[in-house]
Amino acid sequence: MKTILVPTDFSAVACNALEYALAVATVTQSRILLVHVVDVASTFSQYHTFLDSVTSQLLADAEHELKTIAEKKRISVPVKLQTVCTLGNFVAEVNSLATQNAVDFVVMGTHGQGGILDKIFGTNALAFMNQAKCPVLLVPQNATFKGIHQIAFAYDLDSEVTSVLRQLFQWATPFNAQVSIINCLSERQLNLVPDFSLLQSIIKTFPVENYSLIQRKEDDVVKGIFDFVQENQTEVLAIATHEKVFLEELLHRSVSKRLLFQTQVPLLAFQETISYPKKIQLHEQLTQESYS
Repeated sequence: MKTILVPTDFSAVACNALEYALAVATVTQSRILLVHVVDVASTFSQYHTFLDSVTSQLLADAEHELKTIAEKKRISVPVKLQTVCTLGNFVAEVNSLATQNAVDFVVMGTHGQGGILDKIFGTNALAFMNQAKCPVLLVPQNATFKGIHQIAFAYDLDSEVTSVLRQLFQWATPFNAQVSIINCLSERQLNLVPDFSLLQSIIKTFPVENYSLIQRKEDDVVKGIFDFVQENQTEVLAIATHEKVFLEELLHRSVSKRLLFQTQVPLLAFQETISYPKKIQLHEQLTQESYS
């Protein structure tokens, strides 16, 4: 049985993400691990003298809220649902729980630009997305589950997509979803290998998977991706994110940040490890671009 971890801060956005996760779990016959992290140090960092006195109450309140939610959902949805309330840093605790429970992916809500999962988490979706130990499905606040038939995978920075595609095809299988691998090209795009070689490599590596390859010429890469999503009634947009070295430089000018903040459909992020020489190359090219 698959396991889906759903962090919650009990906000409307987090509750909507839980509803989405429950619908996905019903299709995939997965169990839900509903998690609340009491990140006291981040929330009350300026009030150190009060930490001990508020921690116990915060944990008790959160455990009660989790129990109430779980009891209601168990009545209405035929999904195994467990709850965990823990104390610590949000990213570290969620990653630890994901490892301990062999979590297949995390589902979390996103407000879009300006606020992600509320400040009580001591993090934001962009940061967590790039530190997660498993795939992360980020659900916009107005998104509802209507089945997953079309998935678009957008890639732009580098060609090492084999491991990500392997995970994506596995993720798409329970839904019998078609995967569209879309590459939007602009004049200023970082293009590290010839496109033809990359496409041939994908075809050779995945000869029988349910996918199509699309290339679009767009001056605005993000607009091209969103136009494709709308035109093809895509339910999930997938991307590959990169490890933390040069993270701020990489994300400052990449499409990933804009996709997260502007998407109207759930964003599925897989972390991809890139080699150290390529990190150097990306860093140098992004630095040059910032001065052009």
